[in-house]
Amino acid sequence: MELDKEIEKGIEDLARVFTDPIIVWPSSWNETLPETLKNEVTMQRLLQLLTKEEGLATYAEVTTYMYALTLDHPIDHDWSEIIGAFDIEILPDNLVGVTVATGGAGAYGGDTELLSAVSRDNPFRIVGHILDPDAAPIEWYQVRFSDDGGANFFEVVQFITDRKEGAAAPSGTEHIFNAGTRISASARDVSGGDNVVIWLSIQEV
Repeated sequence: MELDKEIEKGIEDLARVFTDPIIVWPSSWNETLPETLKNEVTMQRLLQLLTKEEGLATYAEVTTYMYALTLDHPIDHDWSEIIGAFDIEILPDNLVGVTVATGGAGAYGGDTELLSAVSRDNPFRIVGHILDPDAAPIEWYQVRFSDDGGANFFEVVQFITDRKEGAAAPSGTEHIFNAGTRISASARDVSGGDNVVIWLSIQEV
């Protein structure tokens, strides 16, 4: 009996992901609300259900509400330049990093996990990365980062191996990733068959 109730509740919760209304600011601007944003609400609700974080509005839902509100009433810098104290950590928290192999000459290697989904309990930003490629030969590398298993890429970094030590650089992306987001990377270089060791600088928000 208890199992039947749990199954029934699970079905109801899943149905709500697709049928619950999206709360918006009452405005004619809602007619221009992008379909991609509506779809993102559904995807983030589903992720929230899977990670058992029900009861909180997702970032997509907040963005949807603010969409028309900020068009009707543009906000000033008191709201758009909010600054908080958010610590930064380097992951993995070791001196080994994650080794990402390149493919053949000029070809990307396989998708390699940098941060597991279960390791991210809070929304976060990637504010930088440390890349340590093979020292020889001196040639160009590209590393691309993904949050969906390598189907799409939110940032691509290009650099040349002109030194033996790793190079730290700020990230160019302003993405805020949901809790439970898996981050991965793939790499390529001119000659192929080499490695890049990677660490990420993470800031939870």
